[in-house]
Amino acid sequence: MASPINNLRLGALIRRFGTAAAFSILCVPGLAQSPAPNVSARAAILVDCATGQVLYEKDADRRLPPASTTKIMTSILLLENTRPDDVIVADEKTALTEETSIHLKPGERISAHDVLYALLLRSANDACVAVGHHIAGSDAKFVEMMNAKAREIGATSTTFNNPNGLPDPKHLTTARDLALIARYATQYPDFNAATRTKSYLMNSRTYKDDLRLRSKTRLLWAYDGADGVKTGWTTQAGNCLVGSATRGGWRLLTVVLNSPDTTGETARLLNYGFGNFHRVPVIAGSQRIGQVGVNGGAARSVQALAKQEVQVVVANRASATPAVQTKLRTLKAPVRVGAPVGVAEVSLNGRVVASTPLLAAASVEIAKGSGLLWGSIRVFLAALIIVGVIYGSAASKAARIRRYRIQAKMRIDRGLG
Repeated sequence: MASPINNLRLGALIRRFGTAAAFSILCVPGLAQSPAPNVSARAAILVDCATGQVLYEKDADRRLPPASTTKIMTSILLLENTRPDDVIVADEKTALTEETSIHLKPGERISAHDVLYALLLRSANDACVAVGHHIAGSDAKFVEMMNAKAREIGATSTTFNNPNGLPDPKHLTTARDLALIARYATQYPDFNAATRTKSYLMNSRTYKDDLRLRSKTRLLWAYDGADGVKTGWTTQAGNCLVGSATRGGWRLLTVVLNSPDTTGETARLLNYGFGNFHRVPVIAGSQRIGQVGVNGGAARSVQALAKQEVQVVVANRASATPAVQTKLRTLKAPVRVGAPVGVAEVSLNGRVVASTPLLAAASVEIAKGSGLLWGSIRVFLAALIIVGVIYGSAASKAARIRRYRIQAKMRIDRGLG
């Protein structure tokens, strides 16, 4: 059942509600009031990191090789399957990995924390192989995990075929998928700390001849507020960059694939976002939004609370007003506080751009009278079943006796005849 909150005015929303976080990636057309920047990359996208609203895109669904931006996914699986002080041991295959590396030697030990920085700053291919073998036992099984995680995140146009992005014709993604994957990664504080780091000294390695890491992300030095994320380059992929910057607590995320100037084009996209758009608070966390009916409850309804804050991004001189609509479940007592009761969706220009789950504000027990009634009905039904079983057994026995008597009489009659 859907219950709209009719014609909420932007001014009232700003006065009443706070900021937001939600995970979706939806395009919001027609919002900007000035021309978008000229981007020469084969594919590009600019999104609000909190909501996933797309503020600019160019061929964002074209499947292209991602090069070392692949390591964002490898970092996600490292963070989700290890602790920072876990020890990763390099094997023979790790030591033979080509291209950029931290020169791990067979049998060398290194902490998962240091490996994370090696992935994101040095873009170390050998560290990726070490991660895959440590977590999954082999490259093939780790690639299965990578692709499964991509599908879970919603990156359905992505197919990974190795953990580091080295050239492979089946190793492909899109700018839109990379934005989804990067946004997912930014939920981890350790990931964010690493991507904004310019220089790092590894201190856990067995061998001490290659410890200093320097970020390959030139955006960190070139753009005010830059906080990542990951570079990539191969002959096939060209120069790639997943970029990010935060200003006034507002974070934007970009992807440029096969770009002649990754830093410059990323900076232009970020300037376009920060210069032409702003955030509008819509729903506060724990905001009470509507009532949900409860069948058979001591109370007939329960208030619905927003689980998360929600905000949307609009153009600086946009006339569109965000609208909130609730989609509520049909509830039956008992209901526990915090139970899911529906979802609140925020629309702009007729499209849903953000959402938050709705939770029950209080518990609702079964109504006393309702409980006694249902208890009596259950007792009555049980009695009927017992009577039916007894009656059925007696009737069956009587029928058998009648059949026996009839059959005996027929045998006697045939004998007399």
